[in-house]
Amino acid sequence: MKIITSFFLLFSCTIFAQKHYTFDYAIEYKRYCKKACDDETFFFLTNSKDNSYFVRLTNKDSLEYKILFIDQNGNSSRTSVFKDSLHLAEYINIPCNNVGKYRNPYKKRVKDYDFENLKDTLINGEYYSFYKFKYLKGERKKRRKKIGELQYIIQDSTEFHTPILYLATAYEEWLQKKNIPNGIIKEKIHLGYKNDTLYKEKLVRYKKINKTIVIQDSCNNSH
Repeated sequence: MKIITSFFLLFSCTIFAQKHYTFDYAIEYKRYCKKACDDETFFFLTNSKDNSYFVRLTNKDSLEYKILFIDQNGNSSRTSVFKDSLHLAEYINIPCNNVGKYRNPYKKRVKDYDFENLKDTLINGEYYSFYKFKYLKGERKKRRKKIGELQYIIQDSTEFHTPILYLATAYEEWLQKKNIPNGIIKEKIHLGYKNDTLYKEKLVRYKKINKTIVIQDSCNNSH
Protein backbone atom coordinates (compact mmCIF):
# COMPACT_ATOMS: atom_id res chain seq x y z
CA MET A 1 0.00 0.00 0.00
CA LYS A 2 1.49 3.31 -1.07
CA ILE A 3 0.91 6.75 0.40
CA ILE A 4 -0.46 9.36 -1.96
CA THR A 5 1.83 12.38 -1.87
CA SER A 6 0.80 14.23 -5.04
CA PHE A 7 -1.83 16.64 -3.76
CA PHE A 8 -1.93 19.76 -5.84
CA LEU A 9 -3.91 21.89 -8.25
CA LEU A 10 -3.51 20.11 -11.54
CA PHE A 11 -3.27 23.00 -13.97
CA SER A 12 0.08 21.71 -15.23
CA CYS A 13 -1.33 18.29 -16.18
CA THR A 14 -4.02 19.34 -18.65
CA ILE A 15 -1.97 17.90 -21.49
CA PHE A 16 -3.21 14.44 -20.46
CA ALA A 17 -6.80 13.18 -20.65
CA GLN A 18 -8.17 12.86 -17.13
CA LYS A 19 -11.16 11.44 -15.32
CA HIS A 20 -12.47 13.78 -12.62
CA TYR A 21 -14.60 12.57 -9.70
CA THR A 22 -16.12 15.43 -7.73
CA PHE A 23 -17.29 15.18 -4.11
CA ASP A 24 -19.59 17.62 -2.35
CA TYR A 25 -20.27 15.87 0.99
CA ALA A 26 -18.22 14.29 3.77
CA ILE A 27 -20.30 11.98 5.96
CA GLU A 28 -19.07 10.55 9.27
CA TYR A 29 -20.34 7.29 10.79
CA LYS A 30 -19.63 5.23 13.89
CA ARG A 31 -19.93 1.46 13.69
CA TYR A 32 -21.06 -0.44 16.78
CA CYS A 33 -20.36 -4.17 16.60
CA LYS A 34 -22.22 -6.95 18.32
CA LYS A 35 -19.95 -9.76 17.09
CA ALA A 36 -17.10 -10.62 14.67
CA CYS A 37 -15.92 -7.03 14.05
CA ASP A 38 -14.53 -3.98 15.82
CA ASP A 39 -16.15 -0.65 16.59
CA GLU A 40 -14.76 2.08 14.36
CA THR A 41 -15.32 5.56 12.99
CA PHE A 42 -15.23 6.02 9.22
CA PHE A 43 -16.11 8.59 6.57
CA PHE A 44 -17.66 8.65 3.12
CA LEU A 45 -16.81 11.28 0.53
CA THR A 46 -19.76 11.42 -1.86
CA ASN A 47 -21.32 13.21 -4.78
CA SER A 48 -24.89 13.93 -3.72
CA LYS A 49 -26.17 13.70 -7.32
CA ASP A 50 -24.14 10.67 -8.46
CA ASN A 51 -23.85 7.59 -6.25
CA SER A 52 -21.95 5.53 -8.83
CA TYR A 53 -18.70 6.34 -7.01
CA PHE A 54 -17.53 7.10 -3.47
CA VAL A 55 -14.52 7.20 -1.17
CA ARG A 56 -14.50 5.40 2.17
CA LEU A 57 -11.93 6.60 4.70
CA THR A 58 -10.87 4.66 7.79
CA ASN A 59 -8.17 5.46 10.32
CA LYS A 60 -4.87 3.72 9.59
CA ASP A 61 -3.15 5.45 12.51
CA SER A 62 -2.97 8.95 14.01
CA LEU A 63 -1.39 10.39 10.84
CA GLU A 64 -2.97 8.52 7.93
CA TYR A 65 -6.28 7.42 6.48
CA LYS A 66 -6.78 4.22 4.53
CA ILE A 67 -8.61 5.05 1.29
CA LEU A 68 -11.03 2.81 -0.55
CA PHE A 69 -12.17 4.44 -3.80
CA ILE A 70 -14.84 2.67 -5.87
CA ASP A 71 -16.29 3.68 -9.22
CA GLN A 72 -19.06 1.18 -9.94
CA ASN A 73 -18.40 1.74 -13.65
CA GLY A 74 -14.72 0.92 -13.72
CA ASN A 75 -11.93 2.26 -11.48
CA SER A 76 -10.95 1.38 -7.93
CA SER A 77 -8.10 2.14 -5.56
CA ARG A 78 -6.86 1.04 -2.15
CA THR A 79 -4.15 3.27 -0.80
CA SER A 80 -3.42 5.62 2.09
CA VAL A 81 -3.08 9.35 2.57
CA PHE A 82 -1.81 11.74 5.22
CA LYS A 83 -4.78 13.23 7.06
CA ASP A 84 -3.46 16.80 6.96
CA SER A 85 -2.89 16.55 3.20
CA LEU A 86 -6.40 15.26 2.55
CA HIS A 87 -8.03 17.97 4.65
CA LEU A 88 -6.12 20.73 2.83
CA ALA A 89 -6.25 19.39 -0.73
CA GLU A 90 -8.94 20.31 -3.21
CA TYR A 91 -7.57 18.06 -5.96
CA ILE A 92 -6.33 14.53 -5.23
CA ASN A 93 -4.27 12.80 -7.90
CA ILE A 94 -4.18 8.99 -7.69
CA PRO A 95 -1.23 7.58 -9.68
CA CYS A 96 -1.82 4.69 -12.09
CA ASN A 97 0.10 2.25 -9.91
CA ASN A 98 -2.60 2.75 -7.25
CA VAL A 99 -5.51 2.30 -9.68
CA GLY A 100 -7.18 -0.98 -10.59
CA LYS A 101 -10.24 -2.16 -12.45
CA TYR A 102 -13.45 -2.63 -10.48
CA ARG A 103 -15.88 -5.40 -11.35
CA ASN A 104 -18.83 -6.55 -9.28
CA PRO A 105 -18.66 -10.37 -9.26
CA TYR A 106 -22.21 -10.56 -7.86
CA LYS A 107 -23.89 -8.41 -10.50
CA LYS A 108 -25.76 -11.41 -11.92
CA ARG A 109 -27.28 -12.11 -8.51
CA VAL A 110 -29.37 -8.95 -8.49
CA LYS A 111 -32.42 -11.05 -9.35
CA ASP A 112 -32.02 -12.82 -5.99
CA TYR A 113 -32.46 -9.59 -3.99
CA ASP A 114 -34.79 -6.64 -3.69
CA PHE A 115 -35.47 -3.55 -1.64
CA GLU A 116 -38.62 -3.38 0.46
CA ASN A 117 -39.96 -0.08 1.75
CA LEU A 118 -41.17 -0.46 5.32
CA LYS A 119 -43.41 1.61 7.53
CA ASP A 120 -41.68 4.76 8.81
CA THR A 121 -39.87 4.11 12.08
CA LEU A 122 -40.25 6.29 15.19
CA ILE A 123 -37.03 7.44 16.90
CA ASN A 124 -37.13 9.94 19.77
CA GLY A 125 -40.54 11.21 18.72
CA GLU A 126 -39.69 11.64 15.02
CA TYR A 127 -40.55 9.44 12.04
CA TYR A 128 -37.92 8.37 9.51
CA SER A 129 -38.08 6.55 6.18
CA PHE A 130 -37.13 2.89 6.57
CA TYR A 131 -36.31 0.20 4.01
CA LYS A 132 -34.39 -3.07 3.80
CA PHE A 133 -32.34 -5.01 1.27
CA LYS A 134 -33.39 -8.63 1.44
CA TYR A 135 -32.79 -12.05 -0.08
CA LEU A 136 -35.72 -13.42 -2.10
CA LYS A 137 -35.04 -17.16 -2.28
CA GLY A 138 -36.75 -18.19 0.92
CA GLU A 139 -35.86 -18.57 4.58
CA ARG A 140 -34.46 -22.10 4.29
CA LYS A 141 -32.05 -21.18 1.50
CA LYS A 142 -31.14 -17.96 3.30
CA ARG A 143 -30.11 -19.92 6.39
CA ARG A 144 -28.28 -22.61 4.42
CA LYS A 145 -26.21 -19.98 2.59
CA LYS A 146 -25.91 -17.84 5.74
CA ILE A 147 -27.22 -14.72 3.99
CA GLY A 148 -28.18 -11.76 6.12
CA GLU A 149 -30.19 -8.58 5.58
CA LEU A 150 -29.46 -4.85 5.57
CA GLN A 151 -31.88 -2.31 7.02
CA TYR A 152 -31.61 1.42 6.34
CA ILE A 153 -33.09 4.34 8.29
CA ILE A 154 -32.90 7.64 6.38
CA GLN A 155 -32.05 11.04 7.86
CA ASP A 156 -34.87 13.53 7.38
CA SER A 157 -34.43 16.58 5.11
CA THR A 158 -31.64 14.90 3.10
CA GLU A 159 -33.62 13.95 0.00
CA PHE A 160 -31.10 16.01 -2.00
CA HIS A 161 -28.66 13.07 -1.70
CA THR A 162 -28.92 9.86 -3.73
CA PRO A 163 -28.73 6.61 -1.70
CA ILE A 164 -25.25 5.68 -0.44
CA LEU A 165 -25.05 1.98 -1.27
CA TYR A 166 -21.67 0.56 -0.27
CA LEU A 167 -22.74 -2.99 -1.17
CA ALA A 168 -22.31 -3.35 -4.94
CA THR A 169 -25.29 -5.69 -5.36
CA ALA A 170 -27.54 -3.19 -3.57
CA TYR A 171 -26.31 -0.45 -5.90
CA GLU A 172 -27.05 -2.57 -8.98
CA GLU A 173 -30.54 -3.31 -7.65
CA TRP A 174 -31.17 0.41 -7.07
CA LEU A 175 -29.87 1.20 -10.57
CA GLN A 176 -32.44 -1.13 -12.11
CA LYS A 177 -35.50 -0.11 -10.10
CA LYS A 178 -34.80 3.09 -8.14
CA ASN A 179 -37.61 2.10 -5.79
CA ILE A 180 -36.27 3.53 -2.52
CA PRO A 181 -36.26 7.13 -1.25
CA ASN A 182 -33.27 9.43 -1.58
CA GLY A 183 -31.48 10.52 1.56
CA ILE A 184 -28.37 10.16 3.71
CA ILE A 185 -28.41 7.03 5.84
CA LYS A 186 -29.08 7.83 9.50
CA GLU A 187 -28.55 4.24 10.60
CA LYS A 188 -27.69 0.98 8.86
CA ILE A 189 -28.38 -2.32 10.61
CA HIS A 190 -26.79 -5.56 9.46
CA LEU A 191 -28.76 -8.65 10.49
CA GLY A 192 -27.26 -12.13 10.29
CA TYR A 193 -28.97 -15.14 8.73
CA LYS A 194 -30.50 -15.92 12.14
CA ASN A 195 -31.93 -12.36 12.22
CA ASP A 196 -29.52 -11.39 14.99
CA THR A 197 -27.89 -7.95 14.86
CA LEU A 198 -24.24 -8.14 13.75
CA TYR A 199 -23.55 -4.40 13.79
CA LYS A 200 -25.07 -0.94 13.48
CA GLU A 201 -23.61 2.08 11.70
CA LYS A 202 -24.92 5.40 12.99
CA LEU A 203 -24.63 8.85 11.43
CA VAL A 204 -22.45 11.26 13.39
CA ARG A 205 -22.47 14.31 11.10
CA TYR A 206 -22.29 15.43 7.49
CA LYS A 207 -20.97 18.60 5.86
CA LYS A 208 -20.47 20.22 2.47
CA ILE A 209 -17.03 19.89 0.88
CA ASN A 210 -15.37 20.59 -2.46
CA LYS A 211 -12.86 17.92 -3.47
CA THR A 212 -11.95 16.16 -6.71
CA ILE A 213 -10.14 12.89 -7.37
CA VAL A 214 -8.21 12.87 -10.65
CA ILE A 215 -7.19 9.69 -12.49
CA GLN A 216 -5.35 9.71 -15.81
CA ASP A 217 -7.29 8.00 -18.61
CA SER A 218 -4.08 6.16 -19.48
CA CYS A 219 -4.48 4.18 -16.23
CA ASN A 220 -7.30 2.26 -17.89
CA ASN A 221 -4.89 1.00 -20.52
CA SER A 222 -2.35 -0.32 -18.04
CA HIS A 223 -4.48 -2.96 -16.32
